[in-house]
Amino acid sequence: STDGGVSWSRLSPQGVEELAQSPLDPMLLFLLSGHTRHWITSDGGASFQQIHTPSRIGGVKWHPFERAWALAFATDPSCATKAGFTCMGHLMLTQDSGESWRKIADGVKPLGFEWQQHHDRNSVNLDRTESSKRRIVLIRTSGEKRIPSGLWDTGYDLVGSGDWFQTSQVLLQGGNLFVSSGRMMFVVKAESQAHVTLWVSSDGGGSWHSTTSSSNTMRIQKPHSFGVLHDPHESAILIAVKTSSGADTSRLWISGTAGRRWVPSITDVHYGSEGVADLEMVDGLAGVYLVNQLLGAKAWGRKGPKLLKTRISFDRGAQWTHLSPPRSGVDGRSFGCTSSDQCSLSLFFANNPLQYPPPYSLASAVGLVVAVGAVSKHLSMDIKPAQVSTFFSRDAGHSWVELQRGSWQCAFGDHGALLVAVPHIAPYHNSRNILVSTDEGTTWTKHPLGSMYVSGIFTVGHLSAISRRPTLLSLIH
Repeated sequence: STDGGVSWSRLSPQGVEELAQSPLDPMLLFLLSGHTRHWITSDGGASFQQIHTPSRIGGVKWHPFERAWALAFATDPSCATKAGFTCMGHLMLTQDSGESWRKIADGVKPLGFEWQQHHDRNSVNLDRTESSKRRIVLIRTSGEKRIPSGLWDTGYDLVGSGDWFQTSQVLLQGGNLFVSSGRMMFVVKAESQAHVTLWVSSDGGGSWHSTTSSSNTMRIQKPHSFGVLHDPHESAILIAVKTSSGADTSRLWISGTAGRRWVPSITDVHYGSEGVADLEMVDGLAGVYLVNQLLGAKAWGRKGPKLLKTRISFDRGAQWTHLSPPRSGVDGRSFGCTSSDQCSLSLFFANNPLQYPPPYSLASAVGLVVAVGAVSKHLSMDIKPAQVSTFFSRDAGHSWVELQRGSWQCAFGDHGALLVAVPHIAPYHNSRNILVSTDEGTTWTKHPLGSMYVSGIFTVGHLSAISRRPTLLSLIH
């Protein structure tokens, strides 16, 4: 849809598993199939060009200011898949918007690569020299093609190059995982298979310092046991570190922009099976964070459903409070809450086992948040779909109203004045209608889709949140 969801057309490619949209041109997308046949569109889906790659590729990452450049990961076909092992692969490069690809590096860890450009593409201080434009960082090994999964490996290195890896520089030996945000880089360095340290660079990898304290109070146990959230508005860094290797909780640590000194913020933050902590930042406002705490974490013992409770901080993690529930629902029914200690609003976060959408906010729609959850003493993972609702906040989480009963996915346009919603979970799922609101969810207009069924929605284009005619794509079947 290119008219805010009023009319829709079906896209022709079938079997699409991944979409990669150019940050420079919202109409330029690469559609990956999971095999060797893929599609490119430069006109937002009006037409498609089919291409073939020598091997399966994934994880496409477009260059931040060179429109036709992109990177992708290709699995080494000579590495036989085996349970418990990770196959290294090749780093692939295109300089013609995906029409052709060539290999520029071997021994690359899956999805362990990034373009390393540190400034906004519109900045007058942007370094556009060839070496800077070509700057790439990746996790690489020169040893085996297949590495045991779930273990730290001293054979990995964090490597950088500015000439398509004709030459390269080891930025940090033993680097197993990295996260970058602007010039900030966070790297887990393996000292052995059982011991790692967390290193931080604030100058793009030029210099490093360890964040691990002498008392080892912030100890990373194994891969996928920590997560980093960088809040550029507050010059703050948040790290959720699992409390033990088998735990489902983490402790949240907060530091200033340099990452040298860390203080604990909140404990028992839920850490899901997918290796992701229940931690979200409200975009557009500084220092507003959401977490889910696992109630009775020490006594839970994996028997019965998890019980979660959402908390919010408005002061960069110094204090946390429950979410104030709405007094009544969209149909006038009472939620029956008399005290936030006994009853509050709790939300689903990303990678929840019931696959509800995570909290949604945009910097260009300041203060607006949409989330799926329930009003109760706690949020249980065995909750019935009929007990779930979609909630809306106009003040960055201070207060909430029920937007719709059931689970709905939403997208903002025109700084939040336009709100599009599609059903997500039965009994509202697979609807032939979408809902559109132009008054922040107070009233809704139903738009039929004809013979098509809608099962999901996402915005296409960085301008979609500020445009009066955003481009939206929906997964239709």
